[in-house]
Parts: sequence; C-alpha cells; structure tokens
Amino acid sequence: MLFTVLVVDPRSTRRTTVCQALAQQKLRHAEAPSLFQGIASLGRADFTALVVTAGRPASLRGLCRLARKRHPAIRILVMVGEDTDRAAIQNVVGVSMEFVSWDLPPADVAVTVERACRAPAPVDVEPLRTATVQLDVERALADDAAHPPLDDLIHGVLPGDEDDDTLLEGTLEGDSGAALLMGLFAQDATGALTVDMGPAAGTFVFLHGEPVMLQVTDAALVRALRVARKVAPDFALEVPEGLLDGELTRTGVVTAAELLATRQELLRERLRALVAQKEGAWRLVETPVPADVRHAKVNPFGIILEHHKRAMTADRLHVVGMEVERKFMHPGAALGAAAPKLKPFVRGCDVASLVTGHATVEAFTAATGLDLLMGTLVVLTLLDAQLITLQDRPAATAVGRVALRKALRAPLHA
Repeated sequence: MLFTVLVVDPRSTRRTTVCQALAQQKLRHAEAPSLFQGIASLGRADFTALVVTAGRPASLRGLCRLARKRHPAIRILVMVGEDTDRAAIQNVVGVSMEFVSWDLPPADVAVTVERACRAPAPVDVEPLRTATVQLDVERALADDAAHPPLDDLIHGVLPGDEDDDTLLEGTLEGDSGAALLMGLFAQDATGALTVDMGPAAGTFVFLHGEPVMLQVTDAALVRALRVARKVAPDFALEVPEGLLDGELTRTGVVTAAELLATRQELLRERLRALVAQKEGAWRLVETPVPADVRHAKVNPFGIILEHHKRAMTADRLHVVGMEVERKFMHPGAALGAAAPKLKPFVRGCDVASLVTGHATVEAFTAATGLDLLMGTLVVLTLLDAQLITLQDRPAATAVGRVALRKALRAPLHA
C-alpha cells in the first residue's frame, strides 16, 4: 500500500531532513513551508498523514481541522518540543492527533509516521469541534526562542469562543494576503473571509475559491456610487440598512448592471489592498453563498497580477524580466492544486507540467507564448502567491523529494 504524507514546517532544514527520512521509508510526500501552502495542498490530494510543526493555536487548529474535514481518515502528527504541553494542544485543536518530538532523529520520526499510516483511521467523537476548556494558551504553548510560533490567536479568542463553522484562521504577519488568496483559491473554499484590520478590513464572500462579494454598509455603497458618478454628489436615500440595493433599482436611480459594476469595483479595490497587506488577523467561516452573487466571481490570480501591473512601469518590468529569465522555476506544494485554474493566464498551458525545477523562466515564457513583460508579470504573481520559487540553478534532487504533482501520481524512485 502506498502512503502519501504532507509535511508542513517553516524551517527548511528540519523539513528537508524529515522528507529525506520519509523517502528512506518509501513514503511518498509533499512539503509546504507555510500555512498557506499547506492549506492549498490539502485541497486536491488524498493524503494519508499530515506532519506539522506546533505553532500558535490559530494556525495549528485551522490546518488540522481542514485536514480532517477534507480527509476524514488522515493521521495527524504534530511535532513538538519536550516541554510543550501536549494536552493543551489537543484541547485547542479538538481533533485526534499523535505527537512526535522534533528532537528525535529524522529516521525515528519517519518510522513513527510510517507506523501511524498503517494504524486504523482515527475516529473523532465530535469532529471539527474544539474543546470548551478555557486554557492559558500563550502559557501552555510557549515556545523557546529557537522555535518561534507562527502566528497569534485572533483577538485573543480561546477555544470554544469561536464560531463552530470556522474552518481556517490565522494572521497575515510575515505573509502577504496574496498567499492567503491563493490558498483559498486552490482549496475551492466557500464561505466568508473576515479580515480585522488594515486597508483590506472587511468580510469577503468566496464561492469555490473565488471572491464573489464584499459585504459593505449602505453608506459605503453610496460613497462608491458617488465616486463612480452614478448618483449626484449630494445624493441621499433614507432606507433601513441592507435594503438600499432594492430601493435604488426600484426607483430607477441606477440600473441593476450599474449597481453590480459598482459592487464589483469595490470588491476588486479591497482585494488589491489585501494582496499587499501583511497585517491583521483573518478567519474563514464556511457558509452557503446566495445564488444571486454567483455570477460575480473574481479570479484571485488575476487580482494579484493586476496589482503587479499597477505597481510596476513597463521599463521596470523589462529590467526585472531580464534579471529572472535565466533563473529556474521550482514548484511549490500548492502549485499542483492551483494549476488548473491558471490556464487563462498562460494561454491554456498546464503550468504544473512546465514548472519542473529544471526549466528556466525564459523556457516557461517560450512554452506559454507570453512576451517578456506579460511573462514577467505571471512569474511575479506565481512568486507572490507562493506557488513557485526561483533559483539560480536546478537544485540537486534528493531521493524522494519531488513536486506535489509527481508525488501523487507515482511511487518514489531511488
């Protein structure tokens, strides 16, 4: 029986040694250096086990809950320090898991993972419900300086206080909103994403990974209509909150098409702010999406690409393009999941088949038929979305360290 393991760890050295040890155990694997790449990777693959380093509760809880929801039989192994309060982690996350010390030799970690893969599938009495025990999470999960936590709890919320439908949560500290958008995009997430601060503060509604609506107040909508010159500068309409749309179209002040265009521009404007934002907490709650907004989907990859296009002049793009042409493109763990949705931007090509780690940016643009400027925009967007990395030369391929798309199709080869 073939087992596939996803390793999520921000520390490249530890992640690499664990993956090499997994290869020695003949375990297929994919690796993700960030929460967002881990989220995206879980979207399309049938993983037997998830190996994740203990960070702060919001990241760990969200990733593990998602793993169990997407793959009910997945084995979850959390790598912890010897002094970490494991009972506290179990209570915070709320799904069954096994612990393994990150001080163990990588070979022993791999043996533990292989044993877990062969064990019976875990059973959660109340899947996806976190414990209601009130814990001093900061104290219980305090880490030493050598292993800093990944992110903070949102608003200091303790387990049991959050909405039961919360699927994912975390902070944007150290990671841009571009990576968050692509993680949800690859994950086909449907629900409401709330960002608590910064220029992107607000609630976005997603349908199958694509933003379809921004929840705004009637006052904000009127301001946007004024800016778009759809209504007079002194326009005002006294209606109960939430009923403005219907009253505007009923009275003929604006057409339904004009209203939709204004709302779409508001959505795109706030998404462009989210792409560059690196502050604030976020939370995704799974909720049904009203049928009347399903025709307003916005492709997040296009928003990130548009952000780069607005931020760089053609001259600068040309210089950057020349700088990266000779670099080799290496696939990130999330690329395999997101690749099918990227075809409109690369002339219908399969990005996952082109980004192999042994082809340069120049070869990529030649294969896709993109010119230097557009090709550079696409590559910068791939980078920003954490779908690829660029290196000066192909990395030596260690036994078993393969791209996600390969790891899921064939067993490892020595």
